[in-house]
Amino acid sequence: MRFVGHGVPYAQGMQCMQQTIRQVQQVMQKEQRAQGHLLLLQHKPVITHTRSGGKKHIILPASQLAKAGIELVQTDRGGDVMFHGPGQLIGYPIIPISRGRNFVAIGRYLHALQEALLAVCKSVGVPHCTRIPGKTGIWVCSPGKPSAKLAAVGVGVNAQGISRHGFALNVSADLQLIERCIVPCGLAGTTLTNLHDQLQHINKPLPSLSQLCKKIASSIGKHLDLDVHWSAS
Repeated sequence: MRFVGHGVPYAQGMQCMQQTIRQVQQVMQKEQRAQGHLLLLQHKPVITHTRSGGKKHIILPASQLAKAGIELVQTDRGGDVMFHGPGQLIGYPIIPISRGRNFVAIGRYLHALQEALLAVCKSVGVPHCTRIPGKTGIWVCSPGKPSAKLAAVGVGVNAQGISRHGFALNVSADLQLIERCIVPCGLAGTTLTNLHDQLQHINKPLPSLSQLCKKIASSIGKHLDLDVHWSAS
């Protein structure tokens, strides 16, 4: 598990992810089971869209995004449009989940990844956090209020069965900025929320980024049956 840094340009994050995938593939060629990796970081402001989802859920034109210093990139993960930026913790698990692109294994991996994130959100005290059937990610469903998305998930798996991309957890992100730029995850009417906002309502302190990283690494290790070794860089 490795923390890559703050304010990482998207291209640099992708380069690091691809380098790690190649390392895992090289080990897989020699051994029966390769070691998994989890890259944790915060990106500079960027909107990513998928080939299947396109740009239809991006609200602001590219010229306005560029003026605001927000990059626009097509990516090769699943899902729809996503915003990454300051106040979000991004995780890229790079894990051999099968020997090839096995859809049953991919479904199990996606389930385990979301359960790991849900466990972390519950452990820090977020009330009413849950998963919603038919929707990816982690949500807060407070009584009498519309559901709000706390973490987004969008993954990919290559031909060798190695996972790429991952999740974005809203810690203290500028939610109004995100909602001005995109329809989050392509779901009309979706409201976003932060760990900070949820914990502030109940007078609980927000864990430090370091604490969150370690909690997430530990939870992913537990839910995916991986030994966790921490390495900051």
